Amino acid sequence: MIWSDETHSYQATMCPRIGKACPEAACLVAQLARSVAEARAFTQPDFEVAGFGRLEGCSDTCSARFIATHARVRLFCGVEADSAMAPLDALADAMFGAAGHGGPVSAAALPQRPLALLEARPTA
Repeated sequence: MIWSDETHSYQATMCPRIGKACPEAACLVAQLARSVAEARAFTQPDFEVAGFGRLEGCSDTCSARFIATHARVRLFCGVEADSAMAPLDALADAMFGAAGHGGPVSAAALPQRPLALLEARPTA
């Protein structure tokens, strides 16, 4: 699913548990994107915030790991807190068509396959 608001464009994969993009995850990504955008004036260009939690509004209370920078916000649903980020980012690059992505990603390289991926990028 692809959508946008006045400040960001968003992309999300379908959650296999509910058969559509997760509204709880989409809400969290949008809030993170707004928060990072508001912090831009007070932070350095390399500002980054990351975290892990549970999506309580989700029917299965999915785990979710996020990383947010001024360039993008990514959320990985259904992964554990200690999952390696590099393979998850490579998968998101492949799914969302990131510039400079070097090709296919092997499922064997993933520490855990996410149930869903979401990404927000600033439009300006």
